[in-house]
Amino acid sequence: MLIFIFTLASRSRVWRAFLVRVCCRLCRLIQFGLLEKVVGLLLVATGLLFVIGGQNWFSVWMLEHFPALGRIEGWVTPDSLGGEILKKGGQ
Repeated sequence: MLIFIFTLASRSRVWRAFLVRVCCRLCRLIQFGLLEKVVGLLLVATGLLFVIGGQNWFSVWMLEHFPALGRIEGWVTPDSLGGEILKKGGQ
């Protein structure tokens, strides 16, 4: 990952300045432990959603606000899958 970042940074001054700024901010976040606290909070929130059944609400919210996510299923799922499931379910 770092090799890729430094390859991009070597191509232009703008990328280099941007990436240095981003890396410095990430280092500050990690240094103060803020990143770990945020990730921990997200893990606790995810666990609570699983326990209380909120993942259904969250998935509906995601599809309402980001409709492109719903199109991903059509791209990766074969058209004949529904028929195959019905055939195997009847056996």
